[in-house]
Amino acid sequence: MTSTMPPLIVARSWLIIVPLMAVAALLLFVLTRSLMGHPPEYDELLHVLSARGVIATGQPVIDSGIYPRAEWFTRVVAFFISDTSDELVSGRWPALIAGMALVALIGGWVGRKAGWLAGIAAAAILILAPITIHQSVMVRFYTLHTLLVTGLFIMLYEAFLPKVALWIRALALVAAFALAQAAFHFHDLTLIALGAGILAVVSVLVLDQQARYWPWVCAHKLVTTVLVATMGIGALYAMVTLGIIDQLRGTPPAWSEDRATYYGFYFGAFGFHMPFVWPLFPLLAISALIGQKRLALFALVIVVVGLAANSIASQKAMRYVFYLFPMICVLWGIGFAHVIAFFVRALQQRTSLNTAWACVLVLAAFGLSVANTHEFKRGLKLVLQKGELDEALPVLVEPDWVKSRPALTQFVEAGDTLVVNSGVKGIYAFGRYDYELNRNVVAETDTRDEFGLDRRTGRQVIGSVESVASVIAGADHVLFVLEKRMLNVSSTVNAEVVQLLESTCSSIELPSATRLAAWRCSAST
Repeated sequence: MTSTMPPLIVARSWLIIVPLMAVAALLLFVLTRSLMGHPPEYDELLHVLSARGVIATGQPVIDSGIYPRAEWFTRVVAFFISDTSDELVSGRWPALIAGMALVALIGGWVGRKAGWLAGIAAAAILILAPITIHQSVMVRFYTLHTLLVTGLFIMLYEAFLPKVALWIRALALVAAFALAQAAFHFHDLTLIALGAGILAVVSVLVLDQQARYWPWVCAHKLVTTVLVATMGIGALYAMVTLGIIDQLRGTPPAWSEDRATYYGFYFGAFGFHMPFVWPLFPLLAISALIGQKRLALFALVIVVVGLAANSIASQKAMRYVFYLFPMICVLWGIGFAHVIAFFVRALQQRTSLNTAWACVLVLAAFGLSVANTHEFKRGLKLVLQKGELDEALPVLVEPDWVKSRPALTQFVEAGDTLVVNSGVKGIYAFGRYDYELNRNVVAETDTRDEFGLDRRTGRQVIGSVESVASVIAGADHVLFVLEKRMLNVSSTVNAEVVQLLESTCSSIELPSATRLAAWRCSAST
């Protein structure tokens, strides 16, 4: 496959790219509109409730606690939810707007660098990815963080283009510094992103100078091997000495204990989320390297370094690698465009078709294949709001605590001691709670022990069966409201606790749509 592509495919006119960017951004809105009203997730309510605190007091307080993380984002959420009747949907708009901007940015940048088809393909993969859809309908900062990090990567690449004017280089580096500072406000993962970006810059600078050193490398293979090995060992030694490895490993929270040593987690997770896109990624990355070596090398180094670092880390979840996903889309888009170009040339060599008709036929054939992929069918169901989706979009099976109010409000208002497995959901649904029953959160309290205070809400957290028994014995009536998915799970509500509740307390029937279980206990029983 050569790097020569039909002019029709590599067209980079703003008259083509700008409308495509707008259409891509709007498509993400269309895909997500049916999910904007989903029941709130735990992390979302941290921002929603602290945004209420900002509106009421000027500070991100929740009940008797405070949630200062990503305070800029919380204040933006507060602006969106003030004077609104649906604070959840309104609070999700900042993430959706950032997601739409991210799609437009990737589509436009790749389109300008590698042609409109590459830009469309990169944007399409980004739009159809469950992780993009999920994070775009969350009152959470991951789409904004990824937008900032992607801007950082782009500025680093543009700053070190060959023969770029000095003032442009300086301006791009200043912008990169500002974007990095803003991204650090949202997540420490920015450090990995920055390191990956710097290594990517070094890689393309080495590539730019290959004509100077390659003859020497070929003439001194042994010396080169020793030098490269020494640099690798030195880098590893530096990471160990500086504590970078220890920082990545850390102490895994209870929810991530089973993933701490699963170094292939992300490779399996990407395959589950995108069963068509991910298996083809290695081939399309090679295709991209053949066609757009410099840009593809830059993106590939970021992806490889970022995935390696996040795979070493003990805490693993798809949201933690979302900042890498746009670069995966860059490689996929460029590689796809060059595959199309290859087939267009092959078709022209064997027929009398001109470039335009050859492109139409090849794209139509690939379009039929794509239309049968799981990713496309999932997107179509989202647009039409029909059919069952899958666990790649967890918002669809999120427990709905609000629907439990008719059955439980009488006990809450009667003054029962209220124990929930999610403190912020207890506040959101019932206006209060007394204890959070969640072993995972116990490790995040001030004492990291039973009955420690969760600084975010100012309430005590318990996790052991002994603590549960103590709470039951110390009150006239105790109401437990727990998510069914958290029951018999060692990191949240273990089997011993469930057995205690089932044997000593009365179960309360709740609508199946709540996905909750409830018990009312009495000290006299």
